[in-house]
Amino acid sequence: MHLRGKAYLITLNSSGEPPRTLLNVPRYDFNWQTTYFLKEPISLSKGSILSCTAWFDNSANNRFNPDPGKLIEWGDQSWEEMNVGFMEIAIPASRDPDIVKLSGTTRPAGGRN
Repeated sequence: MHLRGKAYLITLNSSGEPPRTLLNVPRYDFNWQTTYFLKEPISLSKGSILSCTAWFDNSANNRFNPDPGKLIEWGDQSWEEMNVGFMEIAIPASRDPDIVKLSGTTRPAGGRN
């Protein structure tokens, strides 16, 4: 996320279990981007889904927002926005690496596809 980032959440959804929070950054700060590590590694069962949710503030209340009236689109530059949750997953060398399926899509909030 860039200057309009407000909060970030990564959750694990496994079949038959309640969602588990893996990362919660309730007050995101563009000037303080870092890498987070789990205290203990976790195993992912078949069908597990890792979800990244980002909240943005494009209002005049966000003192870092360079232009509250501008329509914001995806982009690599600081005046644009993005939602990228980088994760590292270790797969035993003896396993087929194709066991991991990436969605290849971004699903915006509100049920839109």
